[in-house]
Amino acid sequence: MNNIAYVDVLLGGSELLAEADRYSQEALANLSWDPAVKGTRGAVLLELERVEEAIPLLRESMEQAVHVSGKAQNACWISMAETRRGRPAESRKYLDEARR
Repeated sequence: MNNIAYVDVLLGGSELLAEADRYSQEALANLSWDPAVKGTRGAVLLELERVEEAIPLLRESMEQAVHVSGKAQNACWISMAETRRGRPAESRKYLDEARR
């Protein structure tokens, strides 16, 4: 469910986003300790314009991610969240982190 939710959020569209919301909620309820699941839920929340809920999950996921690619993906999502919050300096910080 987590992987389907992540692909849904990447593809976009209201129908897929609704499915991503359901699936990511269920995945988080069952695997709340998994950094990838936290990151997916954070990405979904961001796309649902629930930025303040998304950021803590994305930060936790980034900190706990095992693979550098996971850290980079979360940094990108956080960068987008900071842009939506009107914080360009923070956005740039996370974008630079993703590149490293």
